[in-house]
Amino acid sequence: MKNLFLLTLVTLLISSCASFYKPIDPHNMNYDSLEGRGLAYADKRNVLTLTGNIRYAKKEDKYDINIVSVKIQNNTNETISVKEDVIFFVDGREVYPLENYVVESKIKQRNIGLYALYSLLFLNISDGGGQRSYPIGVPIAVGNIGVAASSNAKFRNNFAADNLLNKIVKPGQTVYGLVAFRDLYSRKLELQLR
Repeated sequence: MKNLFLLTLVTLLISSCASFYKPIDPHNMNYDSLEGRGLAYADKRNVLTLTGNIRYAKKEDKYDINIVSVKIQNNTNETISVKEDVIFFVDGREVYPLENYVVESKIKQRNIGLYALYSLLFLNISDGGGQRSYPIGVPIAVGNIGVAASSNAKFRNNFAADNLLNKIVKPGQTVYGLVAFRDLYSRKLELQLR
């Protein structure tokens, strides 16, 4: 029985397809120096890769979505609402950040239900004159479904909680957040006040 448990555990670890999500913390990113006067800002790219979320980063690349971590410092005497008062530019043209639901629907682990196919795996062991079958695929299926669903929820919550568009920046304050764009690549992102 001990060998069966060990074999099941090893099989689960080796054949697992779902990946864990590691939260992005915009406060702990290494930013370059701030640009701008009234509204000073800096951004960090490839945050999914930097935080070890390779599966999510591949989805980001597949759908030409770029999640960016941004640091904003308000050097004015007015309170700034990022959603209302900040305009984003790339190559001199205005660009619009993607909504949460668009980002979450594209960058997530898909087809979670397919992990249920693992439950069809059985281990057949001959002992003496008979043979026993053990359903080793069931814990693999349950584990993968649980990990993928939990990771997708963590990603959705992380992006929603740290969404830069929801930030209010008081005079002299610095805030950090996440924002997503289509087709940003390595082009320079600029922020301006309306």
